[in-house]
Amino acid sequence: MAKNCSRKKFFGINRESGNVSLLILLVTFSLSWIGVQTFILISSQERIVVCEAQKVKTAYMADSGLEYAKAVLAHDPSWQGSIQYDSEGMVVEIEVIRANDVTQITSRATMGNMKQCRVGELVLGEDGKYDLTGYRYVYD
Repeated sequence: MAKNCSRKKFFGINRESGNVSLLILLVTFSLSWIGVQTFILISSQERIVVCEAQKVKTAYMADSGLEYAKAVLAHDPSWQGSIQYDSEGMVVEIEVIRANDVTQITSRATMGNMKQCRVGELVLGEDGKYDLTGYRYVYD
């Protein structure tokens, strides 16, 4: 006598085994989807971090351009020129404009797509040193 099998076979494949395979396939697909979405999220966050780092670097370089011009003017008060400094993809342009008693310094820093501009106004003090009387950001 043939024993009745409680498991029915479909084309020679055990149905319970097919359900387990389908479950494994769904779990694998779900984990892969979560992994891809995590990778996309992390890569966009990395781009934001790089952009913010460039923004901070250009801001510091624009500020240091003002300090550099102030130091040059302390050494040579008759300095009228402008200077451009290029280092590792960072370009800093410093321009000095004199008007009466006020010396205006414009410092522009560029790195990639980021641009920062600072304007400082210096006045020659009684002690012979330049004092910063005005400072502002310029958005071009």
